Amino acid sequence: MLKQVIKREQKEQKVEETVLFDGICETKEYYLWMEEDEPTIWMMQVYAMVQRLGRSVDKFDTILSEDEYLFAWRRELIWQKIRQGEME
Repeated sequence: MLKQVIKREQKEQKVEETVLFDGICETKEYYLWMEEDEPTIWMMQVYAMVQRLGRSVDKFDTILSEDEYLFAWRRELIWQKIRQGEME
């Protein structure tokens, strides 16, 4: 679903690949994920691209792999500890 959103918005807005991928992923990784469905980029990177194109990711349902879910969950726990002053 998000692949279609990214493809459509990039084409409609005429956003160059260098701008879309800057700091998020490499072009090769993107095309492996987009065209060959290889798990080369994380959902967080996909969300970043969608947001860079001006779309809100909370409008889409996404199924994460267990690894992606655990990564996001651990990251949230770290941010909670930082906010509570338990970690720098």
